[in-house]
Amino acid sequence: MKTIKQICCTITLITLITVDSFGNNKNESKINLKGIITNACYLNSTENLKDVTINVYQFNRKVNEFGSEAMGQFNFEIPNNEYIVVEFLKDGFVPKRLLFDTRNKMLEIKKSKPFDLEIALIPIVSGVDFSELDFPITMVYFNNQYKDYQYDDKYTSLMLKIQTNILKKVIELTEKNNSK
Repeated sequence: MKTIKQICCTITLITLITVDSFGNNKNESKINLKGIITNACYLNSTENLKDVTINVYQFNRKVNEFGSEAMGQFNFEIPNNEYIVVEFLKDGFVPKRLLFDTRNKMLEIKKSKPFDLEIALIPIVSGVDFSELDFPITMVYFNNQYKDYQYDDKYTSLMLKIQTNILKKVIELTEKNNSK
């Protein structure tokens, strides 16, 4: 006959194994983000931006930091099955944020293609209100139906219109200041 101590140890062990197996259901794969960072004011040619700080936040807690290379390139991974904000920072430019909500209930996710991005940072110009760009420029989420990641088209279109209007004001003011 088992003692009470043996029964309690067995129940505790089964509970720990069960909790651990549920806790490990998250897919440990990573999502690759790569691309180039440019100056948004150079529409017909490219001015790559080096030394851009790239911060990665997981539920508003900074978990990693990267930097762009000499030619403005970047290549790093973010965790899957998380709520991630990626922030691009450079002195004299408006910060740009991307939201990746990769949380999902699927145990297996097909290997997704890398996100190949061009991050166009807008120079800060006195007299322009940049407050609407405090929000992420795009949102990416996991679509359970397609079993892959996709952009939130409606949100991204809205933010790109806002960004375009602000960029027009920046270019206008820059040209006006340069003609003086």
